[in-house]
Amino acid sequence: IIYWASHEPEVLIINDSGRPDVSLWYSNSFDNLPAIGGILNRIDIDFESLDLSEFSSVLWFTGPDYDDVFDETDTTVLGEYLSGGGKLILSSQGAGPFCDDAGISGWHETYLHSEWVDSDSNLTSFYGLPGTIFEGIAGALGCAGGPEEFDRPSILNPIGTAVPLMNYDAVGSPISAIGHYSEAGSKLVYLSFPLEAISSSWVRDSVIAQSLAYVDGAGFIAEYSKLPDSQGLYAFPNPFNSAVTISIRDYVSGEIKIQIFDIMGKAITAITPS
Repeated sequence: IIYWASHEPEVLIINDSGRPDVSLWYSNSFDNLPAIGGILNRIDIDFESLDLSEFSSVLWFTGPDYDDVFDETDTTVLGEYLSGGGKLILSSQGAGPFCDDAGISGWHETYLHSEWVDSDSNLTSFYGLPGTIFEGIAGALGCAGGPEEFDRPSILNPIGTAVPLMNYDAVGSPISAIGHYSEAGSKLVYLSFPLEAISSSWVRDSVIAQSLAYVDGAGFIAEYSKLPDSQGLYAFPNPFNSAVTISIRDYVSGEIKIQIFDIMGKAITAITPS
């Protein structure tokens, strides 16, 4: 059972894969999440006139593209958005190698707070790191029934105050996702593999939910996976600021642990309800 904190964000989802059908893999996940998301195709957007600050966060996915991931407008607008406190979830196996080949690895390091290390077709599974908001989540990459967009996921190294959030299940535990929070208020989750390539819809929903919790989390406790009718999780006051009381009603049996994460996605305390 996964719970996440949210302001019921209105998320702008940008499909930069060049394939409109891939959007269904994201809209299906948002149907299962306590968040509102609208999808636009990048090729249809007058990006310079779009005010990204009107949205609580932006989820941008690039699909299989390696050769033309970002254009100059993209890097300018995204750089300004993040510098101004924007909240971005980026799902891209090609952003790192593209920036390296295009001679803009400095942009990648400055705004995505990471260094691209390599791409490897043998990286076929991932897991959330202990002590992060992704702890307990693990999945396989393989597009079971989905678009064939998984081929060469990237490996990242965090730069500066960025932190690793997920690793690939491979020799050396290479990093598959990083998070970053800046003093300007910007928050970033950078997943170096395609979300739509995750074989399990439940795992995909979980990764998106926790990514949103990382960049948008604060407010009320929302139910992600369905609970039995006899069990409920409640938070008061709701929304909350400095303090909140969490109660579980009509609980019958089994062990419960509630973990609380800070805005960096790091676990700060665990509670065993009495």
